[in-house]
Amino acid sequence: MIVQSLVLKNFRNYGGLEFQPAPGLSVLFGPNGAGKTNILEALVVLALTRSNRAARDEELVSMGQEAYYLRTSIERSEGPGKVEVAWEKGRRKQFKCNGAVVPSAAGVVGRLLVVFFGPDELQIAKGAPAMRRRYLDIILSQVSPTYLHNLTQYARILGQRNKLLRSASEAGGVDLAHLKVWDDQLVEVGSWLVRRRAEAVARLADEARAAHAELASEKETLSVTYDPAVLRKAGGLATPSREEIRAAFFSELERLRPAELARGVSLAGPHRDDLLLGLNGADLRDFGSQGQTRTAALALKFAELSFLRQETGEEPVMLLDDVLSELDESRRQALAGLLEDDRRQAFVTTTDEAFLPATVAARSTYYRVGGGRLVQEE
Repeated sequence: MIVQSLVLKNFRNYGGLEFQPAPGLSVLFGPNGAGKTNILEALVVLALTRSNRAARDEELVSMGQEAYYLRTSIERSEGPGKVEVAWEKGRRKQFKCNGAVVPSAAGVVGRLLVVFFGPDELQIAKGAPAMRRRYLDIILSQVSPTYLHNLTQYARILGQRNKLLRSASEAGGVDLAHLKVWDDQLVEVGSWLVRRRAEAVARLADEARAAHAELASEKETLSVTYDPAVLRKAGGLATPSREEIRAAFFSELERLRPAELARGVSLAGPHRDDLLLGLNGADLRDFGSQGQTRTAALALKFAELSFLRQETGEEPVMLLDDVLSELDESRRQALAGLLEDDRRQAFVTTTDEAFLPATVAARSTYYRVGGGRLVQEE
């Protein structure tokens, strides 16, 4: 998969930009605040329909403007394609694929496959559970429109159920028949998500373990285990069936009902899942050093890259945002190995070109970023 062109209008610090990147490695360099990360963010929005840095689209619009527009032309194994995302204040975000309007994000996600790796991604290994859920959701949404649809549905059902619980908490009572309607929907969609996550993590765990063995020179063994919230009281199941998940889910809702009514929030479901990361049998989050944590995070990203390739037959585009400066020499060299593959297009941002290993630098195309422009260096 190759990004052939990228157009930004009124996006972040770019009033208007047209960029035809090289098919291999593009190095975007310049001082902090020049707009390097904004280029990668635009690609993330085109791939996932939402930013990885901002919660609201209003934050993405250039100062003094009320709309932004993004477009990319891509080359896939099946042929060329085009993706467009447009947002205007007071209107719904609009999407187009190959010039045709698509009604929702589900029609866009998966057209452009990306693996993003920045300094914050290093926290996947040791940060809050929400980061690891997001890691799973991004992977599965890119390969499965059904997963994205069900994830969106689950969020809607969860919001409505929480609203009912809050009103019940404030009023001092709840209509149990009404709550059961939302319980049934939560379990139906939520159990599907849990099952799909369990299947995916079983494969990601193998890929992450293999990648980690290379990064750590086989001195340590990384384990990745899915931790579905609804199965914790049941002691966990290695390969839970849909019916086992449903039964455990209903049981948890019943057990937690008094606490949910008292607190006005849903306490069971895939919105509370986690990934357990172990290193030689010890919990990485409790005992891992900074270097071990970063190696585990890199391994998870390598696993993501491999999973997307296997599921789609396409080589995802790598987006590396100032991550080289956060790694030691051995890990930079390991990451450089991915960048040397001629099949893989990658975008790297950096303030210091010296962070790039010489073997990679010699095969890269450099662009100086500043003043809302990209200028290719000879």
